Amino acid sequence: LLRVSGKLRQAGDIQTAETALQQAAKSAADVSDPTERAKALNQVALALAKSQRDGEAVKLLRSATAAMNESQDERAQVSAASQIAFTYGRYLNSDAVARELLDNAEAAAKSIAADDEQSAALGQLALARFLLNQRDAALVLLEQAATAARRTTDPRKRSDALSSVVSR
Repeated sequence: LLRVSGKLRQAGDIQTAETALQQAAKSAADVSDPTERAKALNQVALALAKSQRDGEAVKLLRSATAAMNESQDERAQVSAASQIAFTYGRYLNSDAVARELLDNAEAAAKSIAADDEQSAALGQLALARFLLNQRDAALVLLEQAATAARRTTDPRKRSDALSSVVSR
């Protein structure tokens, strides 16, 4: 629906584009899995933010953050937080909110017991911080991700984790 809305907007059919965007927001809010709901709400908020509809975007991002916090899966929380923080920081110029989300996600990432999963989570946060011009913090996180990857005892998982860190 978001793609349809964008195409309709480009074609000048603003009314139908608005309807599609509203339907996308409703559909996102109805997703049962909290992490997937957070990501879906973020996608709609991103579309709104790109259309300079900041107030509506922030409202959806608050709902996305609440959904993210419902999740019991730290890795999924980190993934959602990275995406939500990116929308806040890049498109809404809310650097303080983005930084707070990433700080909280970093704490969650460090609590992940499996070293390969911790490495992946820290790497994802490093990328988000880099994209938000928090380069020093991104470098620290990349080093922590590499350390977690090196602690992985399974050789295949260690190799995959290190490859993932290097590719970031």
